[in-house]
Amino acid sequence: GESVLIIGLGNAGMRHARNALELGYEVIGYDTRQLFDMPPRINWVETIEQGLALKPLFAVVATPPADHFATAMRLAEAGVPALVEKPPALTVREMGRMVWAFESRDLPLGVGYQMRQMPSLRALRLKIASGRLGRVYGAWCEFASREWIRPGTYEPDFLAECSHELDLATMLFGPHERVSVNGGPSAVTLSIGFLGCASRMLIRLDGKADGYRRGLSVFADAGIEEWTFDPKENEEAYRLELAGFARACRGEPSYWYSGRECLPTVALLEAARC
Repeated sequence: GESVLIIGLGNAGMRHARNALELGYEVIGYDTRQLFDMPPRINWVETIEQGLALKPLFAVVATPPADHFATAMRLAEAGVPALVEKPPALTVREMGRMVWAFESRDLPLGVGYQMRQMPSLRALRLKIASGRLGRVYGAWCEFASREWIRPGTYEPDFLAECSHELDLATMLFGPHERVSVNGGPSAVTLSIGFLGCASRMLIRLDGKADGYRRGLSVFADAGIEEWTFDPKENEEAYRLELAGFARACRGEPSYWYSGRECLPTVALLEAARC
């Protein structure tokens, strides 16, 4: 049967591995660490090259973000489609080179912002784009969780935790024109303006909050449109993401998020980190 190579078997990689197994794929696993709790159904390999020799349908890059670019480029050179976890690259230059490497070889390059698969967010995007809400004045997005502070530091981990919110901004309103970041060590607010759009979006990260809160409010002529993060919908989005990318790798019609589409999000992420 068809197989999927998972590169990096941390939390994200193991989630992809479980979903691939549930979808009926054989899973090839590679990680630089010695893992002692590897599920028996995963075919462990000692090098990426060994995994590529098994001719997977595609590979998932779930390594630490700093390694995403180099790993993805190795896959492009090997002629293997890649689904790269968030954020796919640290700079627009890296992302552009990655997109060219895959597109020039006619290989699918997907990006792991699975929240784009959520029906609730796709419906909200359609309401905004179709004009059903009338004029949209702005949006407020909140992500409250202690988990976004790196252990032993006082800086927010934008790469791991804020990039979903930044991708949500470009999903709803398009490329950014300007962004400012304000706040202290445990709470940060991003203010984003968008090209050719009067709307403005504020993103609030609260690293001292008890529990977990994630939501969005859109302010428009039609009133306030609310969206709340649903963990069950999110888990299903991961499965939809993997299944959709697999269909794309077989040349079948599907909904998936490409590297080229992700360029505005990487640009916003790079600007926010400056």
